Amino acid sequence: MVRGQTVLFVGGFLLLGVAILIVELRAKRAAMTSESYLSPLNGITETVPAPIRVWQFFLWALSASVIAIGYTARGEYLFSSVWYLHMVIALYSAWVYRRGREPKLMEGFREFPDPPSLLRKP
Repeated sequence: MVRGQTVLFVGGFLLLGVAILIVELRAKRAAMTSESYLSPLNGITETVPAPIRVWQFFLWALSASVIAIGYTARGEYLFSSVWYLHMVIALYSAWVYRRGREPKLMEGFREFPDPPSLLRKP
């Protein structure tokens, strides 16, 4: 029974890897031909179209959830919580790219001033 589960896990992970590779190749090809735009997530200039970026984040969430479920099944809840956090961040990023803008909850967090630093000269 354990050997069958291992084979299914490895096969599924390889299939997920192939899907990630295909999306990465599509992203590279689209980056060469598409116009640049400002990212809705962090405001940097992007060349990969938003629908492909959504798929990249969705596959990141899917692979992180597979790893998190594996850790949860073994009872290692601390390690699984890190991967669940990865999954939540990836789903949030995919949601932002899908909507095309940042949610109102997160809109103003970049406007806070930098905290004072002892290393910076006045």
